[in-house]
This record gives sequence, structure tokens and C-alpha cells, in this order.
Amino acid sequence: MINNNLEKFYELRNLYPVFIFKNYEINNLDTYYEIDYYYSINNQIDFCNTIKIQKKKFKYSTDINSNYIKNIIFNLGIVEGISYYKTTCSPIYKIECGTLDSYQKDWWQKLIYNGLGELRYVNGFSEMPMKEFIIIEALEDNTDNKIPEEITKNFKGNLIPIGGGKDSIVTLELLKKYNNAPFMFFHKRVASYETCFTYGFKNQDIFEIDRYLDDDMLEMNKKGYINGHVPISAMIAFSSYLAAVLLGKKYIVLSNEASSNEGNIPGTNINHQYSKSFEFESDFNNYVTKYFSKDIQYFSLLRPISEYQITKQLAKYPKYFPIFKSCNAGIKENKWCCKCSKCLFVYSLLLPIIGEEKTIKIFNSNLLNDIELNDIFEKLIGIQCEKPFECVGTKEEILFGLKTYIKNNNKLPILLEKHKEYIENYNISINFNTYFNNENLVPKEYLKILEKEIL
Repeated sequence: MINNNLEKFYELRNLYPVFIFKNYEINNLDTYYEIDYYYSINNQIDFCNTIKIQKKKFKYSTDINSNYIKNIIFNLGIVEGISYYKTTCSPIYKIECGTLDSYQKDWWQKLIYNGLGELRYVNGFSEMPMKEFIIIEALEDNTDNKIPEEITKNFKGNLIPIGGGKDSIVTLELLKKYNNAPFMFFHKRVASYETCFTYGFKNQDIFEIDRYLDDDMLEMNKKGYINGHVPISAMIAFSSYLAAVLLGKKYIVLSNEASSNEGNIPGTNINHQYSKSFEFESDFNNYVTKYFSKDIQYFSLLRPISEYQITKQLAKYPKYFPIFKSCNAGIKENKWCCKCSKCLFVYSLLLPIIGEEKTIKIFNSNLLNDIELNDIFEKLIGIQCEKPFECVGTKEEILFGLKTYIKNNNKLPILLEKHKEYIENYNISINFNTYFNNENLVPKEYLKILEKEIL
């Protein structure tokens, strides 16, 4: 659904031409470190965004007050600021508490522009070119040969962000023999904790970073300022990098699959999952290698494979069936809402792999018998060209499994019966049982695991 907010967009940009990242503070409290970020819209509306790093019993490999860590925290503050910047989409994003060179300014301009692609589209101003949409201003850092501090030579093991869905479960299980640490940031679902506990972690093993948004910004969202999707995965990228350095982990292992590269609107750069895409993954690795460290690597273990293959792998771990959740609408109640595109997508993947009885048991409903979901289903399988703005896979991945299900079952649920001819006649050129995407940054040792377990 597109909201025509073009007039409001120009009005707010005229009223508030500059968004400012003013400062940040690090406070050492009894049970956590608190980082307070201070922002302002045109020195008229002020915000404080708070990050809390739970201490627990972790032994840090690097002092949190070192200049090295402060640089990571500063960069985390830039990406955190996007949640506040987006309320007015000011033409200038000004940074007063640190320096950036020209490469960094271009890098942040690209991330903010593409990371707000969905927001720009649904609010009706996606056509504005990047260089007109936002300019990054900061004191120039023209230091020659800026080489990151070499502090990671003894780092080892994996930091694995846990979201509570099928993907991070598969990553955890595939890397079970390694020295892993689970990481949670902001969206800490009940399912995330249950995933960790089912795997075998205890609460004290989980590295947690909490995020507290300013209430004034949340009120502005309600009052009709510009609102929409922000690149939360980019925020996870910088926060997980901070966590990896503090814990001494060599690899940050994401669970983003190949389908996150696909945009939502054909012929545009609009992608709900932009900061999960391989493009962002590559950009982020280039950035942290240049400015933080050459030794810590950020990559997605599941990038080479498809949603279909991931779901087949999940089927090997039935102990997670009662606890995994991917539904954002039901996050607070830790349930599948059974009305959104994410629920219908996961249901459609599971059905041909584990069968109707087990799939219905997970969702407590037969989603493909719900005619009210027909519009969403048509978007998922490509009858309608606009892909749902959610973390869902490609139409081919869904159709690949459903074609097999239709072939092997005479009695079909309502939505499959309705679109049976379309599904049967759709020509799929990819065998998703053996699919492999060469566009990835997975280290050779980890690729061997995928080859052994999945391919």
C-alpha cells in the first residue's frame, strides 16, 4: 500500500533541513554498560537513544573505553540514528561527534538511501535520486594509510545472531562442533531464548545488547511524521561486530539466504531485505576491513543455499518445531498470527517437506484453506508482481515444493486447488534440492559443512 506523502516529505525537509548526530556517552554501571546517543532534528527536536550491553560473566578481550571500541560505538551511533532521521528525511545528515573520510560518507549515503528504500516507496518519494535525497556531512578525516588496529590475532570461534526463526536454528545446528556464542540485539523474542535453551545454551551464555528508542520519536510516528521500515539488519551488523570484538570471536555468522538479494518491486532497487542482501554483506565487510580490523569476518553461512534447502534441513531437527517463530505480527505474544505473508510463506515451505499434519500442528491452522489469504498467496507465488514487504523467499522456491505436493496429493487445500493450474504449469528452471549460489563470502571450511550436510 502506497501512501502519498510527497507533499509532507517536502514540507518536513524544508522545515528541518539538518539531522544531527551530536554526541555519545559510555557509562559503566553495575550490571551493564550503557551507551547514550544524542541526536537532534535541526536543533529543534532532541532525542536520546540508549544501548545497554549486559555484562553477565563475560570476560572482554578489549577495553570498552579504548579508542578502538569507541570508533565502533561511534559508527553504531550513525546507523542507530536512521530511526530518528527517517521521521523528517532531512536532506543533510550531519555528524558532529566524529570524523569521516570521503569513502565513508559515500558508504553511509548508500546505506541510508537503500536501507530506506521500502520507506521511500510506500511513502511515495522513491524516485528521488540518492544524491538529492541525502548528503552526509562530517569533519574530514584525511589520514593517510589508515590501518585498523591489529587486535584480533588470537580471536576464534563464532558469534551467531539468533532471531528465533528457522534460519538461525539451521546455522546453530550446522556449526554445532564449533566454539559458538549466541547473540541477541533489540528484537529479543521468546522464541530466540527458547532456541538457545533447546540448543543447550544457558542464559549466561547469551550476549545481549538491548536497545531503547526515545519516546518522543515513537510519539512522532503516531502523529504522522514519516514512518516506515529501517535497515535493522545493518544495526545488527554493527552491534554484532562490537560484540564479536568484545568477546574475541573471529567470525560473525549470519543466517541470510540467497533470496534476500531479490527486491520487492521489479525494475527498482526497493528491497525490504536490503541490509540482509549480499550487496550489503560485501559492503559491510569492505568497510570493517578498512576501518576496524582485517581479521574478523562477517558472512552468512546460508547465503549459498535456498529457503527450500534450509527448510529441509530444519525438518531434521523436530525438537525445534514447537518453539521456532518467524512472525513479526505475533512477536509480542510469541505466536504465529496466521494472517501475514511471513506465516503463509513458512507454512507453504513446510507443507511439502514435513506434510500437512505436522505443519498444521506448528501453526494450529491450515493456512492454505484460508481464502482471505488469497491476495497474499498470489503475491508470494508471483501472480501479482509486487512481492510482500517481509522477509520471504522467491516465488520459485515456494512453487518448487508446492508442485511436488500437488503431484503427490489428490485432496488439496483451497488456495492450492484455486491456483493448481498456474502452479503445475509454472516452469521452474532451478532444482532447489541441489541449488548453490556462488555469490557468497563463506570460508572454505564452512562451505565443506554445507556440501556435506545439504548439497
